[in-house]
Amino acid sequence: FSTSSLKHDFLKFILGSPFIHVGIAFVDRAGQRFVFEVCTNGRGNQMNWLYKRLHISNEKCILRPINKSLNAKKFERVVFKLFGKPYSYEIFTPMITRWTKYMLLPIHQKQGIKKARICAELVADVYEMMGVFDFEFFLQSSSTLTPKDFSYLHENLPLKPGYSFGKEYILN
Repeated sequence: FSTSSLKHDFLKFILGSPFIHVGIAFVDRAGQRFVFEVCTNGRGNQMNWLYKRLHISNEKCILRPINKSLNAKKFERVVFKLFGKPYSYEIFTPMITRWTKYMLLPIHQKQGIKKARICAELVADVYEMMGVFDFEFFLQSSSTLTPKDFSYLHENLPLKPGYSFGKEYILN
């Protein structure tokens, strides 16, 4: 997602990315389009109508589909498992995340420190739980990813063999 405001334009500049937020877009059984994402309302991960994000919030959404259909029942189980979990919408976290990747992350992992996580981590967690990503031999952890990592600007994601991302297009 990309929004234009003074705060968001500053973040885009700092992050070097036109994107400041990422979620998982999907179509439910009734044909309604939703996005599973980290929300600012303090209730953790939520599902929101994509229509609301596009037309009421007036945001630009870039969709980047996966080349294979995912198992709908497994996706529902993953969403229910992660629904309401404390991820963070804190927008300055991605800047700090790059630094902590080298300095603090090994300490956090050893001590089992629980922290609120950002939107890109939620997407990475969903893809890993769905069998699309595999971080076992990847040089980065999901905690170092930012929205930019899911765009065409960055092609280094831990995709399992057979999976790939398609071309991006603007969703209206």
